[in-house]
This record gives sequence, C-alpha cells and structure tokens, in this order.
Amino acid sequence: MRLPAITMGVMNSDNPNLIRAALDAGMKHLDTAHAYMRGKNEEVIGEVIKGRPRDSFFITTKVGLPRNETTGSTKRGNGGGLPEPAGHQSQASGLDYVDILHHHGIWKREAVLYEPIMNAMAKAKKDGKVRFFGISTHRNEPETIQAAIDSKFYDVVATAYNFRQKHQEEMKKAIAKGG
Repeated sequence: MRLPAITMGVMNSDNPNLIRAALDAGMKHLDTAHAYMRGKNEEVIGEVIKGRPRDSFFITTKVGLPRNETTGSTKRGNGGGLPEPAGHQSQASGLDYVDILHHHGIWKREAVLYEPIMNAMAKAKKDGKVRFFGISTHRNEPETIQAAIDSKFYDVVATAYNFRQKHQEEMKKAIAKGG
C-alpha cells in the first residue's frame, strides 16, 4: 500500500461537506479514531464515502485502552481485547474493512508487545476487518519504535517527530532501523 504524504485528520470533522470537498480535491487518506466525537465522525465518514469506489481512499483508525501508567499495559480485566476491534469502525462508516488499525497512544515496550492486544488485532485481520496493523506514540518514541520492530507484528508506526525533541539522535536511529 502506498499512502500519500498528506493525510486528513478528521478528529473534529463533523461537517460532511468538508470531508467530501477534500476527497473531491484529491485527498486519499482519512485518519480517524473511534473516540473522536464519540464515534460520530465515523458516521460522517460513512455518509461521505457512500458510493465512492473503495480503492479511491484509505482509512486509518485508532483504538486505545485505559492503561497502567507504570507498565503501559491495559487496565481491562477481560483479557485486554480490543473494544469492538475495527469492526465497529467498519460498520459505523459502512466499510467492510479499515486499511490501518493503530493501537493508539503506546509508550512502553510492554504495551507494544502485549499479547492480548496483538491476538485481538490478528483476529480482526483474519476476519477481514483490517489490512495492516500499527501503533501510534507521542512519547518514549525510540523505545516504542524498537519494540514494534522487535515484535515483527506491526506494519506501521505513527510517531511524533520534530526538531525540538531532546532525543532527536535516538529518533533518527530508531527510524533508520525501521525503514
């Protein structure tokens, strides 16, 4: 899969005309999450993409679970499965599948390698609800990226990366390893 360099984040997009205009102007990649607007933007996306060829756009979504701040692992007592993994996003937006599903807000190696989440993601892929897996991180990025590489499970890492990070050299090395 080849994604364009520019993505439309639809976190606060409750206006279908805005998303429709972006797609009509050539935007191909929409980034959302079930938590955005309490799931309502998934319905807005569904309204906009209805009737469009499925190969004319990409959908990335994210799921996050409450975490233990010390270990980064899930606080869920039910085995740590994903909340309605990607299936909810797909159904709410009228899609058969999402292109990328990110385990969102990860910052600890233990959370990246947390087997119940990986098993739930693998099931979503087996069920045809997800094409690729990822993690997203906004802190402790080098360690998180390395854990994703070590897992040999994730296809994508979405990470914060900018010139003001104090660990810029470590970031360059981590990204180079994953490339």
